Amino acid sequence: MIRVRRLFNLVAVFWVSLLIIAPAQAEVRVLTSIKPLQLIAAAVQDGVGKPEVLLPPGASPHNYALRPSDVRRVGEVELLYWIGPDMETFLPRVIQSRKLPSVAVQSLPGMHLRHFGEDNASHNDHDHDHDADEHDHDHRPGSLDSH
Repeated sequence: MIRVRRLFNLVAVFWVSLLIIAPAQAEVRVLTSIKPLQLIAAAVQDGVGKPEVLLPPGASPHNYALRPSDVRRVGEVELLYWIGPDMETFLPRVIQSRKLPSVAVQSLPGMHLRHFGEDNASHNDHDHDHDADEHDHDHRPGSLDSH
């Protein structure tokens, strides 16, 4: 709960700073990589625009492949929120070509990232309520826990 509150506060600070520099009449187009970030951004915006979500429902951020229309959306929005390169490996190359702001949540000040192997014995044997054989993303000791 504390992590969610901290994330909400950090996103709020970035949103407010963007509102200060944006023209008063313009609605800022916000895109988030995943649904949880969209829910946070929508709460921060509080009715001043509606953030969009890049990934369709059910898509995994671990192995998503961008369509040309996705690349276009990433390039056109005024602000992009994403978790970061450890979870969304499909985004860094596209984000490098952006001229507008992008916020990697994992890079925000005060964000504590957990590494596998750090007090994480129970996580290594999990199945996320699905077959362990289908769990194909990386869980090497020392790699970041993007969950």
